[in-house]
Amino acid sequence: MSRNRLISNISAVSSSCMIMRREIFDSVGGFDEEYLSGALYGAELCLRVREQGFRVTVTPFAELKFQLGQTRDYFVGRERDGDRFLKRWKAYVDNDPFLNPNLSKVSPDFSIKV
Repeated sequence: MSRNRLISNISAVSSSCMIMRREIFDSVGGFDEEYLSGALYGAELCLRVREQGFRVTVTPFAELKFQLGQTRDYFVGRERDGDRFLKRWKAYVDNDPFLNPNLSKVSPDFSIKV
């Protein structure tokens, strides 16, 4: 759907590909280190940033180089983290303003929700 070619606002991005002003990062308390896997650091931080009225924007013009898990086991605690994330953010996830409610929240290919 060419969404990856547009500059647009979204709900969250991965911590592996974000940049933000230090004062915003500090004002929301930075990353929540209670998340063991690191898989949800970025999403959780982005939602707290959005709560404060800031936007999360993606651009197709960024070029990233990323190597997964150099210093920690990326998957440790992932299930517990997911439960904690949904407990805190379920209402937002259920009503994501950047996702058409007719599309699947599970599939990354914009398929119709059935």
